[in-house]
Amino acid sequence: QVAGTGNLGAIAHYFLTNGDSPAGFGTAFHVAADQLRFPSAPWLGRSELAGLDGALLGSGLAALVVPILSMAGSLWLAVRMRVLAALRLQLVVIATALGGLIATARVTGPLFDWVVRWWWVIASLWWLSIVWVLWSVLSQRITTQSMQRIATGLLAVVATVVTLAATGPITSATSSTPPPSPSTGIVLDGFLQPTLDALQGSGPLLVVTTGSVRGDYGDALRLQLERAGIQVVAESNMISHLGPQRSESSRTPVGTLWIVSADQITQFKADQSMKFLGGWDPLAQDQRDQFFIDQSLLQEQLIAAGRVDLAEALTNGSGGVDTQAKTLDGVDPTLVDRVEAMRRKGDPVAVFLGPARTS
Repeated sequence: QVAGTGNLGAIAHYFLTNGDSPAGFGTAFHVAADQLRFPSAPWLGRSELAGLDGALLGSGLAALVVPILSMAGSLWLAVRMRVLAALRLQLVVIATALGGLIATARVTGPLFDWVVRWWWVIASLWWLSIVWVLWSVLSQRITTQSMQRIATGLLAVVATVVTLAATGPITSATSSTPPPSPSTGIVLDGFLQPTLDALQGSGPLLVVTTGSVRGDYGDALRLQLERAGIQVVAESNMISHLGPQRSESSRTPVGTLWIVSADQITQFKADQSMKFLGGWDPLAQDQRDQFFIDQSLLQEQLIAAGRVDLAEALTNGSGGVDTQAKTLDGVDPTLVDRVEAMRRKGDPVAVFLGPARTS
């Protein structure tokens, strides 16, 4: 299990070998702060904070103060009042939250909301365990049956309000079909219409996303292509998602539509076989030019400091640069802040039409 190919071996190999740079504990703490905050919490219906590229931004660490103090206070109360059942739940929840923190820190690539959706469960259990302690202590203090009934009624009212607050935004959104996220719509607006205009009357086309491009960009573009009468071909690993009628055995692609991002845009533009159709960039052209200069300089500093993984993270969408690079010898912290501020605005996205390829 450990030295072989079992689960424990895979976990050990993941933690002990160098690979893509993970998000890091700095990012993990910010995400935890956003998830555990109360009452304005994602699990209670608030939209999670994300950049234009869809990656979670998290909240300030100050948002952790209330959850941690509440848990610490209820732990002390549970021990003092010997509320053992609630105490056991709290210990399990704390251990789970620590595991969640480690798991978040080890995420590679953009930290999208669906990657850490399980934080909703941890956050709800976090506050549920605190409420259980308070309720258990209150039950010990109430001696008359009438007061116990009143307290139970109040608890039911509070539980109903919390449930409605958590489910209200979801149920109210069932009548509409918005984009997968607000940022997706912003990016699509940048390249969708020019792409559809250029491809009118063509197809079938194989749509491929590469680099740090989010999968929902590809899904959204495939949908709009089909609506415009342009047939889409599914890669082999997408047949279960898009349907066997779109497999290459049913449709032969006449070209490949590439959705690329960041540095790969420059590479695709230099390829004579690729035709640029449209794109989106959160930065103005002069800002993008300066960003490339700063990014190149920072990469040189990171490589000189022996952190090739962080240098690669600047172009592949991975995290860890903001939390690990500043303390390295020879790396300018101001340059790190400047590059990361631009990266958080989102990666540019572009669409290219290339020759047909097999999936």
